[in-house]
Amino acid sequence: MTKQNKNILYQGVVSRGRGVEYFIPAMRHVNSQLIICGEGDFFDEAKELVKNTI
Repeated sequence: MTKQNKNILYQGVVSRGRGVEYFIPAMRHVNSQLIICGEGDFFDEAKELVKNTI
């Protein structure tokens, strides 16, 4: 049996209030990768949050 990587997919508008601002910091506690597919008014802030969370 091979070990598979697990991913969490967020697909939709990337806006404050839709949970993305909580998903990114929470990923430190999850053994998965978060994939964000979408754009919105919080997208640039989300990218900065990723940089500051790593």
